[in-house]
Amino acid sequence: MSASVPSTPADTGALRQMIRRLERPMALGQTPVSFGDAVLDGILPWGGLPTGALHEVSGPGALGFALAIAGRAPGRVMRIAPPGGPLLYGPGLARFALTPRRLILADAKRGPALLWALEEALKSKALGSVIVQGADPDLTETRRLQLAAEAGGSLALLIRDGGAASSALTRWHVTPAPASADGAIRWTLDLLRCRGGRPRRLLVEWQDEALCFHLVSPLGN
Repeated sequence: MSASVPSTPADTGALRQMIRRLERPMALGQTPVSFGDAVLDGILPWGGLPTGALHEVSGPGALGFALAIAGRAPGRVMRIAPPGGPLLYGPGLARFALTPRRLILADAKRGPALLWALEEALKSKALGSVIVQGADPDLTETRRLQLAAEAGGSLALLIRDGGAASSALTRWHVTPAPASADGAIRWTLDLLRCRGGRPRRLLVEWQDEALCFHLVSPLGN
C-alpha cells in the first residue's frame, strides 16, 4: 500500500480515512472469540478476542495458548510453519477440541513464501483461525496481514519473538505456570498491548471438560 503526500484538504481527508481504517479494532459485524470466562472477556474492550484481526503471541507457552484460542473459535484452523518445525501432539490437540477434521497443517519456507501463504489463507474466507510460526513481518507487512484478516474475517495468531513494531490489535507474552491440583494447564498471560485497553498480567487455566479458559487470578505487574 502506498500513499502520496496530501496536497489539498480533500487529499488530507482521504488520508485520514485510510489511517482510521488501518487502526479500526474490529471489522464491522465480526464476533469476538470468548475465552469462556466473563471476567476474562471483560478485560478486553470487545468482550473477547476479535476475529478479522491480527494478534501476536510470544513466549514459551505461545503455541499452546494460540491452539487453545483457535480451538474456541468457530471453523477450521490452519497452522503454517517452516518445514521441520515443532510437531503437534494429537492427544494434546484433542484437549483444545482440535480434531483432525478441523486442523490443516501447511509448510512454507521462511520469508516471502511464508508471508504469502499466511496472507492468502487469511483472505480465503474458508478458515476460522490461522496460526503462523517462523514469520517475522515488518510494520508494513503486519498492516497487510491485518487487512487480509479483515477481508477474510479470520482470527490471525502470529507467534513471534521480539518486540518489533507491529499493527497487531493485541500482543501477548505467555509463560507456562505450574498445573493446578487437578492437573489443569495454566499459563501466566502478559497482555503487553491492547488497542483501547491497558496492559495486564493474569494467571489463567484451561478447563478440559468445559473447553474454556478460567481466570485464576490477576497478578501484579
